[in-house]
Amino acid sequence: LLKPHQKVSFKKAILNPGCIPVLVGCFLFIFGISIPNILNTTFGYLAATNTPIAMIVIGIYLAKVPIKSVIGDRRIWQTSILKVLVIPIIFLLLMLIVNAVLGIASFKVIYAVMIICCACPTASSVLLLPSAFGMKETVGVKIVLLSTILSLVSIPMITMLTQWLLFQ
Repeated sequence: LLKPHQKVSFKKAILNPGCIPVLVGCFLFIFGISIPNILNTTFGYLAATNTPIAMIVIGIYLAKVPIKSVIGDRRIWQTSILKVLVIPIIFLLLMLIVNAVLGIASFKVIYAVMIICCACPTASSVLLLPSAFGMKETVGVKIVLLSTILSLVSIPMITMLTQWLLFQ
């Protein structure tokens, strides 16, 4: 994401559109602050539009990327396979070790959920970071596209592998 000659301040890294709501939410949670019902309802309506708006934004960016540039880019393939296949398998092995050490059967479902989440495609929020730093979103769009396509195979495969190894 960052070029060698480019420096980004800590302030700019934290105060971006993806982090500000998280920081506000954490502040409200930590200090037990309740927001008025009208704001809660309004934020609920906004939250309901989150997925459709993200899909529209991704679609707009995807329309600008030729599919051949995704298929022919080795870095995009490596990154996407690492994200949806290699990391979940490493995490599964790590959870098998943790499960063997702790031996708490009720944690197996929690481990399985975490492992399957690792196999999910790259989040669309990856498009926010390059634009926040004045860079092209093309690489992020390609990774979102390919990791989403690959996850059609990786999620069922990781789910079956997790079930077979963790719940045998």
